[in-house]
Amino acid sequence: MIVKRFGALVIAVVLIVGALAVRGRLDKKEDLEGSPLRVVCATELGVACQRLSKLGFEVTTEDAQETARTLAKADRGSVKTELWLTVEPAAALVDTDRALRGVKPLLTRESVTPVATTDLALVIWKDRAAVLRKACPTVTLTVRCVGEVAGRDAWSASGGRPEWGQVRVALPDPELTAAGLLALGAGAQSWFKSADVGSNDFDADPGFGDWLAGLARATPRGGSLARMLANRAEFDLAIAPRALADEQKGLADVSVLALEPSTQVRAVAVVLPGSRGSPKDLEGAVKWTAAAVKGTPLAADVLEALRLRWRDLSR
Repeated sequence: MIVKRFGALVIAVVLIVGALAVRGRLDKKEDLEGSPLRVVCATELGVACQRLSKLGFEVTTEDAQETARTLAKADRGSVKTELWLTVEPAAALVDTDRALRGVKPLLTRESVTPVATTDLALVIWKDRAAVLRKACPTVTLTVRCVGEVAGRDAWSASGGRPEWGQVRVALPDPELTAAGLLALGAGAQSWFKSADVGSNDFDADPGFGDWLAGLARATPRGGSLARMLANRAEFDLAIAPRALADEQKGLADVSVLALEPSTQVRAVAVVLPGSRGSPKDLEGAVKWTAAAVKGTPLAADVLEALRLRWRDLSR
């Protein structure tokens, strides 16, 4: 008799839990139907942002670093958006900033989910590519050598035609984008020939500061792959996520080249405090072809130190 009563009790509990779960899903569905999920989407993921908007999300498109700065200063109860589709290290920089100010973390490891991965590549006009290949004779181009050619100012200093003038690099702004900041990080790893670089290394080697300054001189503000392709006279080469660079392979006068060190570019879905959503809501928005990437980016605090140096050089 006791066994039967216990069994009945277990069944009753299971039914109640199941009913609550179904009720929860229905409540969430009704909630979402009443008002769409609020998503902030990084500008550098423009196509994905458009997809989310067409699917009915309430989308705000904003530079990744701008969102990171806003969240770094936010109280948990004052976050107005629910999901953030961005590129690392933007999400990691939120709590790096908060830690420096002695503020409790806003995000947890579970709240940040990778949704797509690629690496960095170089897009360059073919005539410039031929000159760059001779100036950088290694099998795979290093970010260090690309920066060295840019730092010589004129193409003629690397064997190019005098009429080409100065080397102009379309680098996504590290002050605004994660991709631009990752490119600087890859440059530091390339310079020091190590994946493990600390901010103290920047001061230990004055040559690195000169290299970074030369790259900054060759990088006009507002550079991007799209602007380079729209106006050949404005830029000579661009550093961009490979998933975007590979889309240009069909162009007759453009070369897409691999860069060393191989640097992982990760798009992530971030669930913010108080959100009704989950990472699954953003699955499929970023349609990058998966790339096998060996290298890992620098730590978020080191990248932040590098960003501050870049800001001083770019003023």
